[in-house]
Amino acid sequence: MGLFSGLVTLPLAPVRGVVWLAEVLQEQAEAQLYDPGRIAAEMQQIADEVAAGEITEEEAAEREEALIARLNAGRAQQRPAGYDPGYGPPPGEPPAEPAQPAQTVQSVQVAPAEPAEVPQPAPGPTTPGTTPETTPETTARRPTGPPPDPPTDTPGPQGG
Repeated sequence: MGLFSGLVTLPLAPVRGVVWLAEVLQEQAEAQLYDPGRIAAEMQQIADEVAAGEITEEEAAEREEALIARLNAGRAQQRPAGYDPGYGPPPGEPPAEPAQPAQTVQSVQVAPAEPAEVPQPAPGPTTPGTTPETTPETTARRPTGPPPDPPTDTPGPQGG
């Protein structure tokens, strides 16, 4: 909207606000009126009233027909005009592609795996007096001698 048209229509701003508010209220009321959850709750209430003997079966059938009509009306409002689920897509939309035939999948049975044998290491070169467990390669990695002394918390000599 341009500056000139905004200034000219400024006195109509309260009317536009009221119209907008009325539209919002109408949308909210219709959303509540056609809400499937609310309609289901009302159907349950009718069933409870029939079970309690408060209304007759005929009255319940009439009220249920009205609720079903309201549910169908709400669903029709959600679809575009001219849409009929039995006659293809809504106007203006391309037709759906034909369904592709399902592809068959071959089933394959897999036998359970047998436990694999763990290969044993070949004995390495040994020197006289050693066994394969104590080869020079393995003894070089082992610490020799007594364990190290644990650290102490006593202070050393102080030079003063």
